[in-house]
Amino acid sequence: MAAIARGRHWLAEIVRGGVDTADAIAVREGCSVRHVNKIISLAFLAPDLVEAAVAGRLELSRTGHRRP
Repeated sequence: MAAIARGRHWLAEIVRGGVDTADAIAVREGCSVRHVNKIISLAFLAPDLVEAAVAGRLELSRTGHRRP
């Protein structure tokens, strides 16, 4: 859940102009641009997936994919 919140926060920073790019966030956070982009992509998760994650109903396999 923290990663989803972080992704939403970083996206909001870019949208409102607080930072110009994911590169700027990566420098500030001390991580790669790839990591920042991966986390920002979580801001676009479908609401039902976020709800399931909050409720503890979202099961992931070891590969990170949803189980059928």
